[in-house]
Amino acid sequence: MKAMTPGTLELDEPIIVVSEGVRQLQVGVNRVGGTDGQIRCRYRTIPKTALPGVDYEPSFGEVIFEPGETRHVIKFRIINDHIREPLKHFQIELFDAQAAPGVLNFRGLGTKKTSLVTIADDDLNMGTIQFEKPTYRFHETIGKVLINVVRVGGSDGQIKVRYMAKNRTALEFKDFEPASGVLTFKENETKKTIPITIINDHVKEPSKSFDLVLYDAVPSPNVIHFGGLGANSVATITVLDDDGK
Repeated sequence: MKAMTPGTLELDEPIIVVSEGVRQLQVGVNRVGGTDGQIRCRYRTIPKTALPGVDYEPSFGEVIFEPGETRHVIKFRIINDHIREPLKHFQIELFDAQAAPGVLNFRGLGTKKTSLVTIADDDLNMGTIQFEKPTYRFHETIGKVLINVVRVGGSDGQIKVRYMAKNRTALEFKDFEPASGVLTFKENETKKTIPITIINDHVKEPSKSFDLVLYDAVPSPNVIHFGGLGANSVATITVLDDDGK
């Protein structure tokens, strides 16, 4: 006779990040390793830094798996308070797992018996990052220039963005010095500058150009809504020859 395999019960994930604007969080309880017989467990929410009734609605209940059932979804209400605030946390816990009378070999709860839920504030207005202008023109005798990178549409939180100069008809080491790095926009900062050195080669030649590119814009950890790069993520710099004068 085949042995009963009722399986174990566990949650979807041990860590969940959700925006407070989602209103309702759905979390799966899964039956793994077998489906024989009826088994059940209880669940509850446990406050951490998130407050019940303020950041989420407290919840307590029971899920019952009939023979052959492998998944149930439990729902939790997230409260959007429209107030800018730090990350908040609460925990979902499974407990008191039981098998119906006559069900053998039930192993109870699996390894994922708790989930830490992080509620990310959606009231941040971080804005987007872009160059102040899409094109620039400089004479090759100018030497060093400063290219502005701006943050538009918001200034909440911290954003980091990388930049790099890329050849077009102008070549690095010949027409301009190589340039790359990281810009960090702190809270309420809206402008940064990138120094670029133009090389005067004292040779009569046509105008040349190269690109300055923004990429890999990254907000503070666990930020849900971030616009990323704006329309002017590439600035084309044209170098005008001075040697034909």
